[in-house]
Amino acid sequence: MLRDPSHPVPQRRTSRRRGLWALAVTLPTALAILACGGNDKVSADAAAEAALDGEDPAELARRAANYQEAERILNERLTANPSDARSWRLLGDVNFSRGQRYRERWKENLQWAREKYTHALTVDPTNCVTWGRLATTVVAAQENENTRAPVSELLALPLDQGWEHCGSAPMLALAFAREPSVEERDTARRQATNQAPWGEVEALAAPWKVEAVQRASKAERDWRKLLVRPEPAGGGTFVVLDFPVNAAGVNGAKPRTFTYPEWLTIRSAAGDRLVFVDRRFPQRIPSIGRVLATACPGTTWDLDGPDNLPVGTCKAGTYDRSKSPVYDPDRLRNADMAFYHHPSIKEAQIAWSDIADDSIVCSGGNVGRRFEEIPSCQVSYDRAIPQTRSIPSTVGLMALDQAHGEKMVDHLRGEKLWGAELAAHLGRGEVAKVKLPQRVPFGFHGNWIPA
Repeated sequence: MLRDPSHPVPQRRTSRRRGLWALAVTLPTALAILACGGNDKVSADAAAEAALDGEDPAELARRAANYQEAERILNERLTANPSDARSWRLLGDVNFSRGQRYRERWKENLQWAREKYTHALTVDPTNCVTWGRLATTVVAAQENENTRAPVSELLALPLDQGWEHCGSAPMLALAFAREPSVEERDTARRQATNQAPWGEVEALAAPWKVEAVQRASKAERDWRKLLVRPEPAGGGTFVVLDFPVNAAGVNGAKPRTFTYPEWLTIRSAAGDRLVFVDRRFPQRIPSIGRVLATACPGTTWDLDGPDNLPVGTCKAGTYDRSKSPVYDPDRLRNADMAFYHHPSIKEAQIAWSDIADDSIVCSGGNVGRRFEEIPSCQVSYDRAIPQTRSIPSTVGLMALDQAHGEKMVDHLRGEKLWGAELAAHLGRGEVAKVKLPQRVPFGFHGNWIPA
């Protein structure tokens, strides 16, 4: 896959094995695979623009890093003709390149570039090269909250015309650059089914992403299995793909059945059997814990009286793991009527390995003492009892490591977001072999094999 050589983008060098892993399982790769179904309009626009750019004095000045001269030429043109969409695009290129060369002001230049590309699209919303440039700046800006494009700015773009004229590549990137708000995510978690996977919650919180994937999924793709996977061995990560499959108990443990994709850590491998310590335990001890109130979405409270006692109601139901660990109430000590004793808070934290997966539920009731600033809520959970089991090595695939296994499972269970067919391919680490246009918007670059 080729990017515009006149716009260098710094890249980290990776081994082929590591590069293929990144290509196969990351979100940007999934978007690139969707985007690159062959887009003649993008290719034609890029070729036409490149022919014009090659003889343009402003573009030649930009390539020579003479940004002041390039700006002077372009500003003169725009003063004479404010509707010159190409000059607006070139001015965005100047800002983008200058931000890469002079890193002390990269934030300002990135924002200026985005503004210029946006202006160019208000004049000509059918130019696919400009859509590609804009998508690149928006995606680059998403990593820093100080440069992130506001949702209102993304919604104001002529997106329908972009989809109509340019297809999936830049439009898909812009759709995924728009992240749901905290309120939208909280609402999605409440609407999702019990123990909902990431893909289901994301699909509910960001329906525009689902729509974008559907619009971009029409191109045919030739899927290839390129990852060189390790052999099963102790300490390796294995992802179960076939269902239902029974895991036999070892040393008196009860068997259990896998009914959806899961990853597991191998303790030992013997023949075609993999022995593992199960992360999901059918035998569980019901327990009670405390969490920060923010981990129970929808909880509200106030501080009352001279002692600032927390007063409010914990929302029963979904628990947000990202907001708080779980604390053992028997190990938390009271400092006074409003607070827990600060040194006891860290000591009371329960290790995630001691909690059965997806077992934590907010119990509701009144808010309790505060962890520093935030009050607490009660949760119920199942304390995990380790169980050793074994499973056939033929019912799944080895992952490169645990992080890779987790990403595989995320994609395999992301049918609500990706669709069943795409989720199955992405989760198995397959790479699409597609016919690419000669020139692709330069935000889409990575490790590719020729079709």
